[in-house]
Amino acid sequence: MRKRSIKKQIWVNEEEDVLLKTKAMRAGLSEADFIRQIIKGYQLREKPDERFYNVLRNLNSIANNINQIAKIANSTFHVNNYAYNENIQELMKIITEIKEQYLVPVKKE
Repeated sequence: MRKRSIKKQIWVNEEEDVLLKTKAMRAGLSEADFIRQIIKGYQLREKPDERFYNVLRNLNSIANNINQIAKIANSTFHVNNYAYNENIQELMKIITEIKEQYLVPVKKE
């Protein structure tokens, strides 16, 4: 069964059509999803370029490497757990801030 059961049809002129298509494409959304997000009060952002995703992949890779190193270090008892946890929390904070800045829609006031 459909999640949405009410169909809405609107008329737009050529300028509005181009604008809707362009803004939806920049946000990385379909036109319908773009309109739904606007209706919900979100201020949509443009989808970041590939460099952003490369940096995010690298940060996630670093976090994974730190985790693997920590597991080995913990088994040999040669690591400062407090320092390790602080570093992991800081790395995760950076990843979250990057995601929020570039990916998460912001609700309009």
